[in-house]
Amino acid sequence: MALSLAVAWASPAQAAEEPANGDFHLATGDAAVRLREFAEQSGRQVIFPTDLVQGLRTPALDGHLRVREAIDRLLAGSELTVWEDPQTGALAIGRAVAVPGKAGANAAAPILLPPYLVEELATDKWRYAKVGDLEVLSRASDSVTAGLIEQIRTMRALLGLMLPAALQGRSDVPTSCLIFAGSSQQGVPPDLLSRLEARTRAAAAARKAAGSPRALADLVGVLPNYRFWDHDSHAIFFLWDDLDETRLMPTPDYVRYLLESRTPTLPRWYVEGFLALYQSTVMYTRSMKERALSDAGSARTAAGGFEPDTIHLNRVMWFSEAITHRLQSARARGGADGLATELHLTGTEPLPLAELFAERAGEPDQPRLARRRAETAALLIRRMLDLGAERPRPSEGTRAFWRYAGGTAGAALTRLVERACAGPVTETDFQECFGATLAEADADLRNYLPNALDSSVSLRPGPQVPGDPVELRDAQPDEVARVRGGFGRLEVRYVAALYPELAARYLAQARHLLQAAYSAGDRDPRLLAELGLCEVEANNDAGAAPYLDAAVAARVVRPRAYLELARIRLASLRAEGSEAKLSARETQAVLEPLWLSRRQRPALPEAYELMGETWLRSAAAPNAAQLAALAEGAKLFPQRSRLAILTALVYASQRQWSEAQEFVTRGLQFATDPHDRDHLLKLQAAIQQDRTAAP
Repeated sequence: MALSLAVAWASPAQAAEEPANGDFHLATGDAAVRLREFAEQSGRQVIFPTDLVQGLRTPALDGHLRVREAIDRLLAGSELTVWEDPQTGALAIGRAVAVPGKAGANAAAPILLPPYLVEELATDKWRYAKVGDLEVLSRASDSVTAGLIEQIRTMRALLGLMLPAALQGRSDVPTSCLIFAGSSQQGVPPDLLSRLEARTRAAAAARKAAGSPRALADLVGVLPNYRFWDHDSHAIFFLWDDLDETRLMPTPDYVRYLLESRTPTLPRWYVEGFLALYQSTVMYTRSMKERALSDAGSARTAAGGFEPDTIHLNRVMWFSEAITHRLQSARARGGADGLATELHLTGTEPLPLAELFAERAGEPDQPRLARRRAETAALLIRRMLDLGAERPRPSEGTRAFWRYAGGTAGAALTRLVERACAGPVTETDFQECFGATLAEADADLRNYLPNALDSSVSLRPGPQVPGDPVELRDAQPDEVARVRGGFGRLEVRYVAALYPELAARYLAQARHLLQAAYSAGDRDPRLLAELGLCEVEANNDAGAAPYLDAAVAARVVRPRAYLELARIRLASLRAEGSEAKLSARETQAVLEPLWLSRRQRPALPEAYELMGETWLRSAAAPNAAQLAALAEGAKLFPQRSRLAILTALVYASQRQWSEAQEFVTRGLQFATDPHDRDHLLKLQAAIQQDRTAAP
């Protein structure tokens, strides 16, 4: 069964807390086309079987509505229903099935599996390209493959208008792209269906009673476009064709990954604020079909009448639709004073920036305060993006006092965020970046909020430097096995979390692909690393160690391979020697891979934590360079309380009391978990006691 996916998303955290809202402008038309447009306008991921909506026409939709209300209106009168993932906000459309004993049409959510690439595909022709940090394996036409790569480039460039490269996480491991023609039929093998049938036996009985004996097959399908990732790598699967009307937009979880994998760690206020702002963002990249029309000389605007290849920040929905309506009504009646009064009455005033920038300590924020932080940070980021947008704003009278470090509002914000990575932002920091006091900026944000409630912002890229040409060639068997096997390994985590009864089958397939290349004589370090990591996923450390040893010896670019090898070595030594201290030689065996991994991106906090744990178990003493390496990790990941504790303990064990206390103090600045803070406070007292007692 083929599935279609509209590639547009909403923030998972926001979707779970408050139903998202949006402006919808959809004409009557074919359901498949309108659902894709709905996904773009709502910012939600929408998944539906194409054969299920074939021939269905949806009504016109125009107005500002809750996302769930809007999609229910589109499907009103049909036999279809919608399931919403509470974690991601994704919407899955399936056929309503009556369940006895429950009111209304209710059924299990559709089961969406990663692609299970059948064995016959191993002999099919694949095309290969290495373009920048993308490693592409494709069974689509060269024109479709090149067009999709170009869309990915455009998508990244547009995201860079909002999220500068300096604030994004980086990986030295290429991103794998597996591309199939949109006409490919990626089915679900019968044995997987039979295993799922056991899980859904009760639902199957209900479907049979409702006269729907084939409902399971209808509810089980393949995710057509999906991203998988682990500590240091990404893989993306696409079903695509030259008439595809889907527009790419980074998923919120991908954006979150870029934010949270950046080192040094970004401040929480910026991460939360950016994700809140991103929820109301729509990226208008040209689809394959639109590119073809453009190349043919037929100009066309993107959905909603906006220019193609732009980012559109919708007008702000402040906290909720109801509160936004109250604020607008109060402003219409009483102007700025009426708005200020209503903000106070609803408890939704923008948080003073001094309070926003202060890292949270002690008890975690209450939900309302956390929301105020996110909304205020989002407003600040939007303000800076708006000031940098290429459009006149003569009505603003507060612009004059902004004096940006770096020449632009965006550069000044980037500089401020980089300073915030080292600690809470001070008044001096803010003035040096923006040429304004915090009080002046607070007043400016209050004045800007009415404009943000009423107006949208469009961001357009400047002239782009042409990217590397896409040079496709026939893929070699070892490339097919390595890329496909690595993709299969990443699928296992997704399947194991949602459908554990299928995990062994996916794992066996990934193993088979990788082992076939190894048996044929391939010793590429990247293949060896994948083999080792595949065995780690299977909880087979003994089987993983030889592959990881060989990959690390060849200096493979794969930070996680070094981490897992060090972890396996330490676990082996602990098993052999129980509580005995590690010798200098044993310590070196564990630390060597971790030391080497520091040269590669992304830096992994687990690697530094393992480094600290190893020194605490060692009879040897770290030298100055080894201590500095551990301190490096604590500075890169200041929000990792465990790393702060381990670093402080190692420094204290060497009687470097001042440095140990510094790491504890820094950990307390960022710790929000009560247990972590309690541990840090006890450690602080113990270090002081030992320091006093030391001769």
